[in-house]
Amino acid sequence: MKSDIVLGNTAQLEKMNPKMLLTGYMNEFNNKFQLVGDYLFDDISWKQMFVLTCIPLFSQAPTIKDIGDLLGSSHQNTKQLLIRLEENGYVEMDRDNTDKRKIRVRLTRKAKCIGGKIAKRSDELMDSLFEGVSREELEATASLFMKLDENLSSFGK
Repeated sequence: MKSDIVLGNTAQLEKMNPKMLLTGYMNEFNNKFQLVGDYLFDDISWKQMFVLTCIPLFSQAPTIKDIGDLLGSSHQNTKQLLIRLEENGYVEMDRDNTDKRKIRVRLTRKAKCIGGKIAKRSDELMDSLFEGVSREELEATASLFMKLDENLSSFGK
């Protein structure tokens, strides 16, 4: 939120509702982070890379729904993201053996081979991003985002 409007009008910024201000900063951060992350890898986006690093965390090959839940994304958006990964040879999608309605997602050899490269670049980004941020700040921010996520999940219920 460091646009000309914000820099030229600090007094207005200070009067802004802090909840709205924080929401604006979160939105701006997300957009900037996506741009920076997308430049890290040759043929995949940051979000696709994140999916590739999370698939092994599941006890069995995750479903499209499992991955969508992890991303906080719709089934359709998640499926489109996975289709692009499949087209580039990073994942395989197959019907579940016991429930044909479910589609399971597995990493390919290509994805496993670039795992080290992905991890190294991701670690470098995280180290740069969180430089100068204390553990206490990280824990407080993580706690805040967990509460916000919980509140957002119950919105409209």
